[in-house]
Amino acid sequence: MTKKNFLLILSIIFITKIFANIELEPSIQEELSADPGSTINIDFLIKNKSEDPMDLKTKIDLPEDWHVLQEIEDEFNLEDQKLVSYSIEIPKNALSETYPIEFSTYDRDDKKVESYTSNIKITPSKEDSKIEEKTKPIMTSFSYDFNKADSKLFLESNGSKFIDQDKKNNFEFALKVPVTHEDTTLPTKIDGKPEKFYLGYITPRYSAFLGDKDYKVSPLTITPHSKKSNTPAPLGRGSLVSFNRKNLGFGFLYLIKPPFEVEKDQSNLGGFLSYKVLGNKIALAVVNTSIKKPDADQSKNSLIYSIRSNYEKDGSIYDFEYANTSFEKNRDAYLVKIKDKLLNIFSYNFEGLYARPNFSGYLSDRSKIDTSADLALTGAISTGGAYKVAQSNLEKAILKKSAVRETSYHTKITHKSLFDLSSTLSFENFLKKDLLKDSVGHKLNKFKFLFKQPIKKYTFESTLEKGIYQGRDENYLKRDWHNMHLNINYDIFKNQSISAYTKLGNFIDADLFNVGYVYGLKTAIKQNKSLNLSLLYEYTHFRRKSSNPLKSSVGKIKNAHKIDSSLNWTFPTSHELKFKAKFDPKNFSKDTTEVGLSYSIPYDVPWFNN
Repeated sequence: MTKKNFLLILSIIFITKIFANIELEPSIQEELSADPGSTINIDFLIKNKSEDPMDLKTKIDLPEDWHVLQEIEDEFNLEDQKLVSYSIEIPKNALSETYPIEFSTYDRDDKKVESYTSNIKITPSKEDSKIEEKTKPIMTSFSYDFNKADSKLFLESNGSKFIDQDKKNNFEFALKVPVTHEDTTLPTKIDGKPEKFYLGYITPRYSAFLGDKDYKVSPLTITPHSKKSNTPAPLGRGSLVSFNRKNLGFGFLYLIKPPFEVEKDQSNLGGFLSYKVLGNKIALAVVNTSIKKPDADQSKNSLIYSIRSNYEKDGSIYDFEYANTSFEKNRDAYLVKIKDKLLNIFSYNFEGLYARPNFSGYLSDRSKIDTSADLALTGAISTGGAYKVAQSNLEKAILKKSAVRETSYHTKITHKSLFDLSSTLSFENFLKKDLLKDSVGHKLNKFKFLFKQPIKKYTFESTLEKGIYQGRDENYLKRDWHNMHLNINYDIFKNQSISAYTKLGNFIDADLFNVGYVYGLKTAIKQNKSLNLSLLYEYTHFRRKSSNPLKSSVGKIKNAHKIDSSLNWTFPTSHELKFKAKFDPKNFSKDTTEVGLSYSIPYDVPWFNN
């Protein structure tokens, strides 16, 4: 494999496509190479940049006979982000050509927010290419992070090496070591302990991993991370050994640093046994166990076991799991996930979670329902609806002095007419309740009308909202809700665009009712896969409207300027320069500034087989 193709696979610094409200970061670049019959893993990190909660649908379109083995969606509160992970199986009879894979996001009005297309180049092994593929470049990066009064200089290296090309035995590694650390005083040297360390050995029959990795067993036993976590990276620290997971398989997992929210670091020992049939599409039974050390209110270790069965094919998912703690009553948890469509006119999605209060797993929510349905009435008219509710794990929340139940639902009807004009009318309801105080934090009912019209190189989008808002901090005084969004996008050239947007009306900020406006301007340039540049400027002005005295930490007027920029530049030598910066030019401080800079150098390491 050439140095260029290797870089496309192993680059850990994402290409970023930034829009006014949504930022999409894929884990792979526009093209990668793969073998027939192999499995590829793709992650998409979705960041919400708007003031409204994220409510996006995701969809991936695959070539014929390609199958999604696993799809995992994880949400976490930091900047309202969602990580969607796919494990995709390539057919053994795939031809030696390039296949497109398109990942798309849609809002609750079924309007496509953004899409990203990756080209998978199938390159069957040839005798004359085996020697070349024994040596692959390793990626080493020098990076500097400046974030919230904490600056670090990192040395990072990662890569992969085929130890046996014929047997597909592969060795992987990653290492990230802080070199210097700065606080509010002078830079200081640190102990050199790695912030990230990972070794992996993968064969068709078994695999072994050690270090920091996104360890996954099942949603009710060990998941990548808690959505309440302050750290978005879904990494745990431990070791995993698994055998033949595609058919009759089993494995063992030991974690010394769980990748989910706990009161303190605790070690965990887990195991699983699975049996899959029908081309690895149906898992008849997956038995998972996890031994968890006691919490502060427990006197002995907890044994969590679960039974899971799932079916996945062509985007359809039927997933069921039951879990129990230490074979005791009233310590159960249940999970149901269904996603399917009928005749291309009706699609539905349901995810339900219920855990009894004494279930000792690491769930952030005790109960959760997330369901939606869409129906195409005619070729031009469609309708749909969605309902969501999530309740925090109250027993753990009591220790943390907070517990929240969030509920939302919406209905909509969409019409597409001539000249690609689409319009959507919807009704939405949001409700946030503090369970410990047994009171509603705030609620909002609103009607929303949206239309989108492309005209040659221009695209016009507008949203009008009208409703009623009530908040606890204002004794539930009813306030009229008015809002207008306008976005204009102009494609200057094929690889360059500029967009301007504004939001006028009412906003919710820090659980307070505000009136104000937002203006933004963004430009993006993409040139021949070697240069990606984006620059966003946004100005926000809020005026608090409250009948009660404001807290000392909350000002009556809020003015904020934001500059968000990114640069990805690949040189002819395959060296890569990455730069990202986010700051307020009128209020430049370490508390509000984030800067990242990295320079990556690939190099070859010879590998000889005895």
